[in-house]
Amino acid sequence: MEPARRAYRTVLTPVGHVVRDLVLRPAAQAAHAVGRAVGQARADLRRALLGGPAPRAPADRREPTGRDTRTLGG
Repeated sequence: MEPARRAYRTVLTPVGHVVRDLVLRPAAQAAHAVGRAVGQARADLRRALLGGPAPRAPADRREPTGRDTRTLGG
């Protein structure tokens, strides 16, 4: 059992780390970049065909007035 453990720790683990660093990470980064580009292209196409989002009505951000308002003193 000890020779297998030693081979795993000294050979297979470093090989796995090299594969992860040189193959899997760059592939994942490339796939992520492609996904972002496709999403941006879809959004641009949607805006071109359907127009941009509808303009929002301005929100009334004033403090409420009247009898039903809550105050610190009351």
